[in-house]
Amino acid sequence: MQIRGMPVCDLEYLANGFVDLCGPVPYKQRNLGLGKCIVSAPIMLFVEQVETQQFVEALQLSCADRILAVDYNNPNRFLVSGPKKVHIHHVMEALLWTRIPYINCYVFGMKSNWNSFAWIDRINEHNPTAEIYVDIGWYLPAGQEEGDICLVKPKIGYTFAGGNVTTYPMLSSSQRTSMGETFGTFCYTANHREGEEEPEIKKVKIYSTLGHALKAFGRATNFGTLPKNTKQMKARVSQGNEFLRFAQNFEMFNDNVTLVRIEVTLKKTGTFMTTMNRAWEAGSELASGMDTLLVPVETYGDEARRLLDIAANHSSTHSRDARQLTYVEKTFAAHLLNAFGHTNVDIVKHLTQVSGERGYTWEPAVPTDAPVDRAPPASTWEDIVQHVQVSRAPRGRLCIRKKNGSMLKVGRTARELHLHVLRHVPEWRAVVALQ
Repeated sequence: MQIRGMPVCDLEYLANGFVDLCGPVPYKQRNLGLGKCIVSAPIMLFVEQVETQQFVEALQLSCADRILAVDYNNPNRFLVSGPKKVHIHHVMEALLWTRIPYINCYVFGMKSNWNSFAWIDRINEHNPTAEIYVDIGWYLPAGQEEGDICLVKPKIGYTFAGGNVTTYPMLSSSQRTSMGETFGTFCYTANHREGEEEPEIKKVKIYSTLGHALKAFGRATNFGTLPKNTKQMKARVSQGNEFLRFAQNFEMFNDNVTLVRIEVTLKKTGTFMTTMNRAWEAGSELASGMDTLLVPVETYGDEARRLLDIAANHSSTHSRDARQLTYVEKTFAAHLLNAFGHTNVDIVKHLTQVSGERGYTWEPAVPTDAPVDRAPPASTWEDIVQHVQVSRAPRGRLCIRKKNGSMLKVGRTARELHLHVLRHVPEWRAVVALQ
């Protein structure tokens, strides 16, 4: 949410506790055109550059026991050192002493219910000229098969007037298609020329909630950042193995990654309820122009493990020195992260297409005389079916447990679970609970 002209008296709706005075501003928030950032968390507040010194003098009166080393000239930071915490009341008091009645603010990552934002209508009551852009998000109605990750791409021939459309491929190595035909996430951005009035609908995103699970797991570890050297590549492989263990042991994983979310960024016109209705109309209209692809969670896990197995013997993970990755190694790294569901401009730039029967250039060659997908001895399968214990799991599912009682694998059928043991647990007699 972005607000130009937020009344200072209404700041308590956004933050009613301690806030961080701003150190360096994150790069993606630098070019918002909102002014100089003075507060960076949990909300971002901006004042005009010329108002900075007056605000600081007032803040030091309000917080008499704090020494603030301020960077007056750098528009991308407020404090010279790291952020310092003060109560929002000190900030509001300093703004009012400086005679700054309105302020610009930027907030992101809010996933609360819509009735928690009814106060937004009061902003225009206090300042009729305030410009408010809100992000309205919801999930598509459940229509896909249970346990499937839903990916999207625009229908062939469907036109999106007034803006640019970008599709970011996801799970591309599972699809093995040319880049223009790969499903993933969808983003529509409205055209806007400088000097013209900004459009009502600014952006629409349609994406799988698998992205939420990846962010929840890997934001602090940079799991979704393309590695530049072999040290970072080894870290990504380790994080990939850890994420699969997390997904396997998290009972709600399947339920949380099999939805599709629509997010519409638009200008508030009229009441907040009117704006929500307009967002639903715009999002539903664009969603009708989408084709979908359903990828079973089991297929997702198998493909991620396949690439991790390749990584275990790949040149990018066997170098003792932290050298820079070659172009081919970086291409493999991009496909590895994309197989988990990570997708951004840097990753997509390094994705490649399947090359005929050879497959991807980073895939190990299979000798022509070597059997492919050789069937295991019948006795192995029969032993697994006969001896591996299948027990009940939450939400009406089945599972195979380890000898210590923890769940090794959750599934819908006993056959699915037995196949998992056959393919991925070679020493199953020593690992899983037996009948």
